[in-house]
Amino acid sequence: MAGPVCSRRLELPVLTVPQYDRLIAGDRDGVGTELGAELGAQWLADARWLIGMRREQLRQHPEHEPWLIRPVIRREEGELPEAIGYVNFHAAPDENGMVEIGYAILPAWRRRGYATEAAGAALSWASADPRVRTLRASVAPDNEASRRLVASLGFVQTGEQWDPDDGLELVHEIS
Repeated sequence: MAGPVCSRRLELPVLTVPQYDRLIAGDRDGVGTELGAELGAQWLADARWLIGMRREQLRQHPEHEPWLIRPVIRREEGELPEAIGYVNFHAAPDENGMVEIGYAILPAWRRRGYATEAAGAALSWASADPRVRTLRASVAPDNEASRRLVASLGFVQTGEQWDPDDGLELVHEIS
């Protein structure tokens, strides 16, 4: 199992299959204790749909575990560690070496650089894998904050795609 990804203020631990199961059942306190951080009710409410979807994915592909949901845990001096969002790749690298990142920061913690820091740390971790040749981020055209974030990380728009759940997305990549 891969260990946590860390940055200056954040830790992105791997969730295990039993932790996915317990989060789906609502045990955020027990999983939070294992991670050494508070997993608030809002964090679980925002992440629960993705946790369920990724848990089903893990049933088919257990080797994807380190690539999937990683809580974004804020660990700053003098403050209680708490989950303020999550980062995940859609899967392990595909046959072309592509991985696609997704991220979310809870509204109370936005506009403080946490999304950029978390995504940057996750992308650095992914880039260290020799199978990875392309990093991708798909962003809704009206999501200006996310478009600025991916541009600041060096992504370049390479096209558009239609997602059945999210609609039109602008595809950004780093090769």
